[in-house]
Amino acid sequence: MKRLLILSALLIFIGGVKAQTLPVETFFKQQDIRSATISPTGEYLAAVVEKEGKFRLVSMELASRKVLDVMSLTNKRGIGTVNWANDERYFFNVIEQTGAFAQPRSTGEVLARNVDGKREKAIVGATSGIKGSTSHSYPIIVIDPLVDERKYAIVQQLKGDGFSNIFKLNVYNGKMLKQTSIKSLHAQVIADHNHVIRFSVGSKHDPKTNEHVTVIHYRASKDSDWELIQVRGEKEGGIVPIAFAKDNKRVYVKQFDDTDKGIYLYDPESKKMELVWKNNSNSNISGYVWNSDVRNRIPVGVRKDHGIPKNYYFDSSSKEAKLHQQLSATFANEYVQIYNYTKDGKTALLQVFSDRNPGELYKLNLEDNKLEFILSYSPWIKREQMAKMNPFSFKTRDGLTIHGYLTLPNGKSKNLPLILNVHGGPYGIKDDWGFDPADQFLANRGYAVMKINFRGSGGYGKNFVYDNYLKEGEEMQNDLTDATHWAISEGIANKNRICIYGVSYGGYAALMGAVKEPDLYKCAVPYAGVYDVAGLHKWGLYPRTTQGRKNLKKLWGDNQEFYDARSPMTYLNKLKAALFIVHGEKDIIADYQHYEVLTDALDDMGYPYEHVSQAKEEHGFYLEKNNYELFNKLAIFFDKHIGQ
Repeated sequence: MKRLLILSALLIFIGGVKAQTLPVETFFKQQDIRSATISPTGEYLAAVVEKEGKFRLVSMELASRKVLDVMSLTNKRGIGTVNWANDERYFFNVIEQTGAFAQPRSTGEVLARNVDGKREKAIVGATSGIKGSTSHSYPIIVIDPLVDERKYAIVQQLKGDGFSNIFKLNVYNGKMLKQTSIKSLHAQVIADHNHVIRFSVGSKHDPKTNEHVTVIHYRASKDSDWELIQVRGEKEGGIVPIAFAKDNKRVYVKQFDDTDKGIYLYDPESKKMELVWKNNSNSNISGYVWNSDVRNRIPVGVRKDHGIPKNYYFDSSSKEAKLHQQLSATFANEYVQIYNYTKDGKTALLQVFSDRNPGELYKLNLEDNKLEFILSYSPWIKREQMAKMNPFSFKTRDGLTIHGYLTLPNGKSKNLPLILNVHGGPYGIKDDWGFDPADQFLANRGYAVMKINFRGSGGYGKNFVYDNYLKEGEEMQNDLTDATHWAISEGIANKNRICIYGVSYGGYAALMGAVKEPDLYKCAVPYAGVYDVAGLHKWGLYPRTTQGRKNLKKLWGDNQEFYDARSPMTYLNKLKAALFIVHGEKDIIADYQHYEVLTDALDDMGYPYEHVSQAKEEHGFYLEKNNYELFNKLAIFFDKHIGQ
């Protein structure tokens, strides 16, 4: 590992450089790439590039760094997951994005092309010309790329009714040969090492409770019938299949009750469970570490994002565990993630990132441990100029332990102006350790930035989420208030210089914080938020579908009394904080009418506010120029109200 150790010495040499105010472009210039994957032979790299909402797929010859082809998508069509079909051809699903803070949606199209740009074809979707399928415009999920079959991949195609079919897809002409039908809604499926789909985890409607329950089906072979092996409600424990073991009979599963208990080997025939790895904390597993055999992929460890990300290996003496220990020593204070392996298992593509590093790609030769830098996601970012993101925890007024992160200006830790940055969602979403442009920008301007995973957030068990439905604006808001008081009591925050900022649900919480705690926050920035809860049930995307309306009722109430009690609009007469309101006029998640209702009411009150609204933006600003303008104005706003 000599080369790794030399690189380690270079990376550790990150001194305490004197802080300087950096231009807004440093933080909000869009990354050079969004994702990348190495070809099965290791010859090529396919990288997704996105600028100003326009996506490009770049293929590169790694040895020479020569760009072989650039393919562009327009009209709000983006590039989702890229899969290699064989040594020279890749395919990807097409997505559409409705704002920087919205979840991407599949268009149902799958495009394929060779690395040199030849033989491009829409192999799935309305323009693909597929015959014999009435549902080909629905999303495709790649289950198994079949690295040893040049023309084919195993895919799952979702249908409009929520059910799905499994096909063998020809990646050159788009023809699909049906393999099996899945018996549950919105199912995730698992193939064995012979490429046969044998596990399905989905849902079905339970007429007794009028709710959807999770169902797990299993079959012993491709010719066997599907067998129902588990049914559970959303608050019940159970298992989650991960991958088949090497014997192709037992299955690695995650077992959980409230939080994840650990990883087990499960025998579907005998129903016996064998412990592989025990989870000794109340934080959940966030991902898996895989072996290097792409033909027989099995998990060898788990990743947990509680605090700073860390891998835990089932066998600490395994080659994978030893490799990660060496890589972690090389990239001190950063997290190393293996994106994918070549089909011979001799080369890996690594992503390295941290709170001060948006991401870098390296090629690792596993035979001689030669590590080769490929590219940086944002090469203009200098680690030594960025601020550290520090995990912390505190107790709420009712004794609940809440975890969060503090990003502090370099060289400062006490009596600071504080900005509470509230995440969106809110349910099941969580803040994690890593590079955040807004946090880094604000820390560079001298502000402490605090994020917390308030009740309802993900990562800390089912009860932490499900037991906190209908608690937005009250108990969830109290967590934010308690976090702010904790920062004051610790001497971190100056009690007279605190603002609250957030996007989506965070925008709602920012305004709710200002009206519920008028003497705590000097200013508030509600960004793309919901301000009239009754309006959430009438405007935008969610009320348009039966499931959307059902979810709104479960999460955001079903009567006017609740709507009024949980709406910031109800309490505008308590406002004291300075306001800066941000919204995209094409937002369909938190509909633009929320912005209009709020600003109309403030105008009627004669209450002053600043604002930025953009005609072409949706749920969060995408365009660089709009983000530059927004955060330059926010810097002036924060400086005016809580600055030095």
